[in-house]
Amino acid sequence: MPDQPHDTPLCTCCHRELHTATPRVACQPCQDRMHDRLNTVEHNWLQLPSSLQRGAAPAGQGISTGRGSASGRLPLRLDVLSLAGPGSDTILGQLLAVEDDWRRARGFTVQTWRGSADQALPKVCRFLRNHLPWACEEYGDVDQLDQTLARLAGATTRILTGDRSRRVPVTCLAEYDDGTACGTQMLVDASTLSVVCGGCGARWSRADFQRLARAGQGMAA
Repeated sequence: MPDQPHDTPLCTCCHRELHTATPRVACQPCQDRMHDRLNTVEHNWLQLPSSLQRGAAPAGQGISTGRGSASGRLPLRLDVLSLAGPGSDTILGQLLAVEDDWRRARGFTVQTWRGSADQALPKVCRFLRNHLPWACEEYGDVDQLDQTLARLAGATTRILTGDRSRRVPVTCLAEYDDGTACGTQMLVDASTLSVVCGGCGARWSRADFQRLARAGQGMAA
């Protein structure tokens, strides 16, 4: 099982060992990745309206109909609306939930309404970037932001580029008390940071995925 007691502290995001002079809960590479993904999500947010109508070309790829624009007659894409529209599961809603958690953890007043979504999102991203060093040093639940950004950056990038996520099967290698392997198949993609096995409940990190995939191929041979 991967969740064994460990003398060396592990990064709460990638589960690699933390070898630092000062205490941290997340490693510097994970902090850098979250910072970059905050920038990516904020940038992609500005581009989403161009992909809202079904049939719209990926960013930078124009479509000419020869009869002028027909975009006004195209139905709206639900995947874009689910990210850019109102609600707690949108880009803004998910990032606001993280900001509210961080404010409570720091003893700050929970932020009041900041205007429209387009006005609020840059302010939320700025708050999270400014307080990211604190979160990576002291806040044990900083992996919530890491997982949220992995989903949002991946989803928005796929919408804008037209790429589809490729999910790869990996096999759980956790052993039960009698020594038998779990063997449950799990699906991961490029944005997956960790996965919990639906069969036995073992948690695996990105660092384990390649080994699990090779083992699965060996079991199928």
